[in-house]
Amino acid sequence: MTMRKAELLGGIAAILMATVPLSAFAEGQPPPGVQLQYLIDRAGVEDLLAKYAKAVDFGTPEDYAALFTEDGVIHMQGKDFKGRDAIRKMITPALAKPAEGAPARPRMRHILSNVDIELNGDTATVFESWATISKGADGHVGISAIGHYTDTVVKVNGQWLFAKRVIDVDLANTPPGKN
Repeated sequence: MTMRKAELLGGIAAILMATVPLSAFAEGQPPPGVQLQYLIDRAGVEDLLAKYAKAVDFGTPEDYAALFTEDGVIHMQGKDFKGRDAIRKMITPALAKPAEGAPARPRMRHILSNVDIELNGDTATVFESWATISKGADGHVGISAIGHYTDTVVKVNGQWLFAKRVIDVDLANTPPGKN
């Protein structure tokens, strides 16, 4: 590790340690090495969550599927999609680029919040709230749905991936401009 990277990691760790409550650690304050690993793992899980939102809003089916383990599962609307191939096939229509000359597909953005990460070694359970914002045919922008994710994530070869993602829609709105 270069000196610059070490300084950067040390600075990030210091900032994060100031924001992580000691209650995040079992039975008091663990040694600094354990704290640092906790922060590195937590940052890795948060990075996975951000990559997911980016992949579903801007990416390709391959980008999306790569965020899951080989045998990863998405549970959505009472159905399971197991394995990267099934996940890729499931998301392809939603991420498909329109044919030349066809109207652009409606753009959507995911907003993530209330992230609760419980780390346990190389696995974690995650709960997060989400909202999607989209633009209707009439040009008005609004919230199209609100829900939550319940995830099991695992570290594989140093990279955090989804082993299972449960997608629940709590409230769905008529798309803006369709009322």
